[in-house]
Amino acid sequence: MHAKGATFGLYTAESPTTCGGYPASAPDHEALDAKTFAGWGVDYLKVDGCGPVDYYKGGYKAMGAGLEASGRDIVYSCSWPAYINGGNETLQPFGEFIMDGCNLWRNWDDIQCNWKSLESIIDHWGEYGEALAPYAGPGHWHDMDMLLVGAHCLTEDEEKTQMAIWSISAAPLIMGNDLRNVSKTSQAILQNKDAIAVNQDSLGQMGIRLSNNTATQVWARNLANGDVAVALYNKATADPTPILPPFDNSTTTCGATDTWTHTKGAYYEACGGASGDIGSFSDLTLEEAQAQCCANTNCAGFSFDNGSGFFKQNANCGTLTYTQVEGKSARIRLTLYSLFLAQVWSMTARMMDTRAPQQFQCPHQVRNHYASCWQYHHRPRDSLYVLLVQAPTRQPILPSISQMSTSTAILMSMTSGRSRQSQGHSKTATLRKMSPFTAPPLSDCPSQRARSI
Repeated sequence: MHAKGATFGLYTAESPTTCGGYPASAPDHEALDAKTFAGWGVDYLKVDGCGPVDYYKGGYKAMGAGLEASGRDIVYSCSWPAYINGGNETLQPFGEFIMDGCNLWRNWDDIQCNWKSLESIIDHWGEYGEALAPYAGPGHWHDMDMLLVGAHCLTEDEEKTQMAIWSISAAPLIMGNDLRNVSKTSQAILQNKDAIAVNQDSLGQMGIRLSNNTATQVWARNLANGDVAVALYNKATADPTPILPPFDNSTTTCGATDTWTHTKGAYYEACGGASGDIGSFSDLTLEEAQAQCCANTNCAGFSFDNGSGFFKQNANCGTLTYTQVEGKSARIRLTLYSLFLAQVWSMTARMMDTRAPQQFQCPHQVRNHYASCWQYHHRPRDSLYVLLVQAPTRQPILPSISQMSTSTAILMSMTSGRSRQSQGHSKTATLRKMSPFTAPPLSDCPSQRARSI
């Protein structure tokens, strides 16, 4: 692996077996396992829980000491906080995690391959940002979980949202995809140099949400040279009312053509991961699969791939996109997942259609601070416009999001005046330097193993 330019990651747990039932490192095998992993050339070690919580306090410390004594620089990922204190970040002993040698730790729920799961993680980090920020820095980071970019379960807009918020939040960028099947669009997002530069900024200060958990949000992060990276995140719509079984599967209702939404190249996914599936099938025609779904009052729809697929108990977690797959859902509203996210692509404003930008008079709230304002219409149905500003001689201020239309996203990068052009993106928004926002004080607790990842 090293010869091919890749690093070697391995998994174990502070329990007798892993969550999958395989041998793990507890009890009391941490030192031996650490030495063995070092001998194998391991670069990254994920240590899960999966056992009695009362063992973690000593177990994670023992593994940290074992890795320290192994003689190899192994990045140590701890899952300890995800299993304690019910997700309340204000109660977590982050100083203890740091002193035990953890370079990063999983704080909260496992991410699932759908937007609802990703959105909940963003909300969690927004809610607890001030409690989390003091304990993030070089050598010890809060892990928001893996990137879904390129895993074919998010839209392009949703993938950009994750990359932007993860970068603002100084979260480790760990891909959870099959590298052989990553699209060029997703590859461009993963390789966006400006987003990576924000994520890897040497100051190492975590960004936080500055606004409340509303449909339109302001996130910001101080950077090493005095710049500020700003992300405005627009959820754009309230959560739809979930549609759940049982369903009316009478022949008249379920057999009607207009009852079904037929998708090609994608299907509506059920919330709950594998538990959202209520059965599988093979060697059926599309019509036969539909008839079987109609016969089950718990069936909301199904995926279909060359005669095989899965029956779904709901259709509430968005669409999954694959070239060969199609799907039929009888229990959705056409607008169920018409989420539009005015994602803030840090340092970048990407055009969503081919119409040229138009300059317009800046709103009075910001007119004295910005030299010019531009708008880009995304889709008439969404009535979205993006405000880009340039102030070559004036000190900009950050306007309150409440001063703008709720369908407005402000894309800004606070730079020292140098223009940044992102790979694969046609426009950038460049502003003069803005005064840093007030962040919580950094922790005085040192890291035993101060290394960047």
